[in-house]
Amino acid sequence: MYYSSYQNQRKKSYFKTIIILLISSLIIGTIIYFLFFSGIKDFFKQNYSKSYIDRLIDHKEYDKALRIILKSISSTEELNWWYFYKAGIIYYYESDYLTSLLYFRSANFYDNFERIPLDINFYIGDNYYKLGKSYYPYAIKYFEKYMKVINTSKTLISEQDFLYKLSIMYVEVEEFEKAKKIMQKIFSLFENDYKFLYYYSLVLKNENKFDESLKFLRKIENNTNDLDLKKDSLFIQGKIYVDLEDYKKAIEYFLQCVDISPNSDISYYYLGYCYSQLHDSKTAINYLTKAIMLNNNNELAKNLLKALK
Repeated sequence: MYYSSYQNQRKKSYFKTIIILLISSLIIGTIIYFLFFSGIKDFFKQNYSKSYIDRLIDHKEYDKALRIILKSISSTEELNWWYFYKAGIIYYYESDYLTSLLYFRSANFYDNFERIPLDINFYIGDNYYKLGKSYYPYAIKYFEKYMKVINTSKTLISEQDFLYKLSIMYVEVEEFEKAKKIMQKIFSLFENDYKFLYYYSLVLKNENKFDESLKFLRKIENNTNDLDLKKDSLFIQGKIYVDLEDYKKAIEYFLQCVDISPNSDISYYYLGYCYSQLHDSKTAINYLTKAIMLNNNNELAKNLLKALK
């Protein structure tokens, strides 16, 4: 009797132990799943998603990629620099430079430079460059950052194309020495690029190398099909002859400028100035009056007209 009771107790204890072990295993298994396997699943899901986005961008399926990216950005769980960076790339490729700029700047805000690809400095700088001359100082800032790594990392564009843009901006902000160093380095690559030659002629003019500057300006004048560039080259030639005090020669070029661009108040001003130097006040006053009619804020024309009267 006693033995039978003892056996029953052992069986109950045995089954109780098994049940406890099963429950414990289930609990531990559940915890492991959520802490490990679920994390692995999310990890691969995230990487697959990013790889998928990259493939869409490579195949120029920008709308699909952008929908995924913007959805991820709207989710606080996915908020990181990578999505802002890729959105910036897409808008850049679609020539929406202002929106691209906003996303690239946001990428910088959400992480540090050590993790973000260094090419982001090019993208930000080039967006500023494409937004126009008033943004050139900002573009230069980021292009100079990019230039520091151009020889130490995989670059977005060829070095010469990048330096081409940077040299032009240096001329526009009148940092002629910096422009000269770059232009001399890449001159052989762009000696038949009329826009490059125009800016190079400005560097030469700044150094009073008038003969060399005129040589390139005449090449542009005689060969370019770009009327704006032709007008600019004629205008600079006119200014060089003003510096040389050859006012009759300068007038020839400024007259060609107004033929191409009849609303160029600055060209009319220089015509007035040249005629005033030739003591033809009547003609000078006519041209200065025309300049002011075109641009009432032309203070140079106003002051000279006042002096002549």
